[in-house]
Amino acid sequence: MANDWVNRATSQHISGPSPADMTARFGGVFVDGGGNAASNADWLWSPDLTGVAGFSTQYWVVSGDTVTLMDQAARDEVDAQIALDALTSNRTFNKGELNRKIILKAVVLVMIDQINVLRIQAGLGTVTPAQGLAAIEAKIDTLQPSE
Repeated sequence: MANDWVNRATSQHISGPSPADMTARFGGVFVDGGGNAASNADWLWSPDLTGVAGFSTQYWVVSGDTVTLMDQAARDEVDAQIALDALTSNRTFNKGELNRKIILKAVVLVMIDQINVLRIQAGLGTVTPAQGLAAIEAKIDTLQPSE
């Protein structure tokens, strides 16, 4: 396609800007000695993208001046990593919510107090608030986002 630029390191695809626009956005030189649009060390100018048409740039591989599509196994690995990152992010967010939500924190602390009353009656030691919150955070790690 005309006026397509692909970043060699990140596979970022930008369609439309002139070499002057690219220089303004990213610095560097985007023309050859004759003043025509040209690839540089960081960006490919107008590479053949027919082999990657319809696929997200996260599945593209830039090698030299060529843009190709990852094989299915590599695309599956990318998808698995994206899913894991989303799950990890969700768990981290939920753990942070324990500290940000004062009402939830108060409910948890009251529950711990009530559990401790029963534990003392049973001759067991008490659970500290830190232990209770750590147990909740550990439980978050075992849950799926839809649970």
